[in-house]
Amino acid sequence: MATITVPVNMTPEAAQRIAERGLRESLDQMIEQAVKMVPGIRRVEITLEGPYDMHDEPYLSAIAYRDPQFYQESDPISPEKKQYDRWEVETIPDDVRWQVMLHMHWDGPDAR
Repeated sequence: MATITVPVNMTPEAAQRIAERGLRESLDQMIEQAVKMVPGIRRVEITLEGPYDMHDEPYLSAIAYRDPQFYQESDPISPEKKQYDRWEVETIPDDVRWQVMLHMHWDGPDAR
């Protein structure tokens, strides 16, 4: 099992979907690698969202929130984030990525 050093908040519905589909190991790997590669990750939120657009069924939403002190207006998508995205595509199997990918958003200045 991965060693994850940031809080991970997961809804019961998301936990059930992850267990049913056997996604826990890959999701833990994504979070652990993101924390290693991308500075300022404060927390991860994982939910099961309703179907829309290209999703015929509910889908997993996994978001890592980053400390806004690392935001640079001249380069809003940091080189570390780009490197992580490349790692995720090259490492995580397609059949996992179509079900869940770890997205990154800037956190609010006072959020924790």
